[in-house]
Amino acid sequence: KNLFAFRIKKAIKSHELGFNFFEQLGYVDGTGFNKIRQKIITTDGRLNFSTFKVFYEVGMGEWQDGVIDKKAYSFLYDKPGKDSIVPTGRDFGWHNNAFKNNRCFSLQFDFKKEATVIPFSLQFYSIGKGVVNVNSQILNSANNHAIGTPANVGTAYDITTFQGAITDLGQMTNNRQGVYLKHEDTYGKLKVMAGYGASQEIENDTINSSNMISYWHQANPFTTSRFAYFQSLTGPYGRTTSAFRRTYEKFTITDTQVNYKKSYNTLVLSLKYKLNLFNKELIIANYNNYNSVQDKLSFAPKFNDKAFIRTFYEEFNALYGIHPKVTILTFASFERVLGNRRMNMADANGNEIKNVNGRLIASATGKTINQYGHGFGVGLDYCFTTRAGIYIRNRWFGHKDTNFIFDKYRGMETTVELKIFF
Repeated sequence: KNLFAFRIKKAIKSHELGFNFFEQLGYVDGTGFNKIRQKIITTDGRLNFSTFKVFYEVGMGEWQDGVIDKKAYSFLYDKPGKDSIVPTGRDFGWHNNAFKNNRCFSLQFDFKKEATVIPFSLQFYSIGKGVVNVNSQILNSANNHAIGTPANVGTAYDITTFQGAITDLGQMTNNRQGVYLKHEDTYGKLKVMAGYGASQEIENDTINSSNMISYWHQANPFTTSRFAYFQSLTGPYGRTTSAFRRTYEKFTITDTQVNYKKSYNTLVLSLKYKLNLFNKELIIANYNNYNSVQDKLSFAPKFNDKAFIRTFYEEFNALYGIHPKVTILTFASFERVLGNRRMNMADANGNEIKNVNGRLIASATGKTINQYGHGFGVGLDYCFTTRAGIYIRNRWFGHKDTNFIFDKYRGMETTVELKIFF
């Protein structure tokens, strides 16, 4: 494989404009028959005005693999040479006129108090399936062929595809379009960040992949990511993917007819407060996150069984500086995940309900996803210089699903880290 990329940028007073090019060409195996083509071309800008800023990136992308080139086509079929896409590949190329699979844009406005009284940022985005780069900030949720080795497609070594991913506020994923709204400001000693997001799939492609929802567990993500290092299809039900410091779980929708596009909503609230206690600085931080996924576009999140999946996460931190170089802290978190009756279900013995062909199905007697997760602990930070310190943590953690009874763990861990910043 051969990779070529470059960026050109130009500063104009306080603004900056850029042009980006990324292309990958090569072969996916040793036969020299099957090619891969990947390309992303965008232009971006950062426009800085006195009371607001504009960030944008607009462009096109394409992905094709399993391409039989002209010479190989002539050899294999004894016909005049032409490029051909084999059925096992993914064809999100520009030639097929599927513009929805190739477009990509992100447009963000950041308004200061002077412009809108209340500062806020507003982002619109749309990313097609053909725009994929697993090393970029765009999460891959629609192309399971975008991995280094084609033989790993659908195996435990695919750790870059998160079908139907629930995203963080401001995070983009392909085959998705949506809007994010965020307010962030300081009120005296209280710092507030409140956010809202709504998005929808561009296409629910159940021909090339299963109808799934991927959720990264925010309670104990670093701990669980080490249960099975950088692997997919792990855990008691084969639903877990361990990535870098994160663990995703892939839930399956059992609908036999998929005539809808999944819609995603998120609410975020973060509060931080600083005060003095016995002439020492105390910082209290609280973070809340709620997500819902449903079968139609919704302005507001769903709080009932109309949602396929509902997730709630609560995190509380308190940091107390007992010395200019020493800080003690406490931590507590709680997570809740609920699925409706259109999701994969468990029988009375905790086994997933499947048909004779091994397909996950709904059942009148089945039990739904009902998860609880928690973590709490204490810590000590000692910064012996401005660029180096020792960080000690002791945590107690646990997780269980009351219906998928094999999905459970609990434990305690102590970590000691030496960090040096250069």
